[in-house]
Amino acid sequence: MGNTYSGMKINSDALKFYKNALSIQKKNLPADHVNLGSSHKNIGNVLADLGHYDQALSHLNLSLEIYKKSRPSQHPSIASTLRNIGLVYKDMKDYRQALSYFEKAAAIYRHSFASTHPDIIEIEKDIRYVASKLT
Repeated sequence: MGNTYSGMKINSDALKFYKNALSIQKKNLPADHVNLGSSHKNIGNVLADLGHYDQALSHLNLSLEIYKKSRPSQHPSIASTLRNIGLVYKDMKDYRQALSYFEKAAAIYRHSFASTHPDIIEIEKDIRYVASKLT
């Protein structure tokens, strides 16, 4: 349900469902289970959409920690989370931090996908945008 509401940009309802899912998962799964990483990522993304950047970064960093423990180091989930952290910093106009995270994400995407993959195309756009803000 959280994904449905998020897709419809009904963020307050999405957040409620994502937090409920996280609560259930915390009771039933080990602390480093990949599903908790996904839930933290979803919550972080919704919080970012709502403009709650500090809270968003907290959840996205928790997601990143979990993914680093539960996934191979070059897994696209890690890259996606790094990109999402970069997007929060971009929204905060901290372009240096955004660029740092985008570059880390790009390295993983380039390792995982062909150069024509949509994730690579998007991260390269992100990098060009924040780089242009730094000049």
